[in-house]
Amino acid sequence: MVFGYGWTRHFTLSQIPLLHGKHAIVTGSNSGIGLSTALHLASRGANVTLACRNLDKAEVAAQQIRDRLRSEEDAKSDRSAVGKVEVQRLDLSDAASVLDFSKRFISSHDRLDILVLNAAIVPQTLTLATNPKEELTFVTNHLSHFLLTSKLLPLLRKSSLIDGGFDSRIVVVAADVTGWIDYTHLNGGKEWLLEPERMKDEKHYSGPRAYLRTKIMNVLFAKRLARLLEMDSSRGGEGKVRVNAIHPGVVGTSIFFPSSHGSEEQVPSFLEKVGKKFMNVAEGWTHMNVQDGTLTSLYAATSEEVKEKDLNGEYFFPFGVKKKPSPICLDERIGQELWQRSLDILANSSGDPEVCQELLRLGEASSSTT
Repeated sequence: MVFGYGWTRHFTLSQIPLLHGKHAIVTGSNSGIGLSTALHLASRGANVTLACRNLDKAEVAAQQIRDRLRSEEDAKSDRSAVGKVEVQRLDLSDAASVLDFSKRFISSHDRLDILVLNAAIVPQTLTLATNPKEELTFVTNHLSHFLLTSKLLPLLRKSSLIDGGFDSRIVVVAADVTGWIDYTHLNGGKEWLLEPERMKDEKHYSGPRAYLRTKIMNVLFAKRLARLLEMDSSRGGEGKVRVNAIHPGVVGTSIFFPSSHGSEEQVPSFLEKVGKKFMNVAEGWTHMNVQDGTLTSLYAATSEEVKEKDLNGEYFFPFGVKKKPSPICLDERIGQELWQRSLDILANSSGDPEVCQELLRLGEASSSTT
């Protein structure tokens, strides 16, 4: 099997601990890996917020989860409690929506234990986001998650102190960024990765390249955030939050199909219909099913091993196996520059120099000690 050569079942659904009383947010959770992640978190007792752009699709997804959990609960003799599922709108192409979501969530919830940054897109043509006016994939897959993390980090830290038995987790869903192509693609280097104007170069634009760029950013962000939080803890900062990036595997989802990112009325093309049929037939040979593709997210989000071995700032392959990413993902100077540019772009677009106050503070504290 091409997708799973050499992979072992290091983690299974049965190893997810009970999560009663915990709360999780999963972005992009109305389909695919995000939906499956939300389902299995709720099945172990966590209350889950589906954070999605399309509320109609999200409500359908939430009801699917509730129906599935109800049928499973009825089949159990102990009728063990499952978590509640709610829907809140989050449009990651618009920083104002991220701020609105964060404000609503914080005002209505007293804890957040798991944040799964799952949502991602692969646009077919160069498109600018609503706010800031930067390349859409960059804003959706990285920048808005950066802002969301900053706003929710205080609640994550607070929640880790509530009952002392669970550390809060941030899971950054990346992709396979282990090959030489990740370092050399488009001549490699931080210029290709970080320059906003190069991201908007229509002549050389490619949706998959834009996607690859943000997946590298995901790993850089996770590693730097984990490192800064560790440094903050050593200075007396309270609350344990572990941050890890994951590659879910080659999974049969619709992320690479145009209609999955277009308007609700967009009709799939003939080639897209053929592609989806092929995916159904080839499952197990060229790619894994969605449930298997969820396991690595669930491992990073819930596994007791992550706490026992103090796994933080890692990059996991299926199914919970540590991997070394490409050299660019390990370059701390590039990670620092990505961090600062993210802060600058969001500050300029919002008109608020402290819009990412928590991440700004962590970065400044790091600079003052080096």
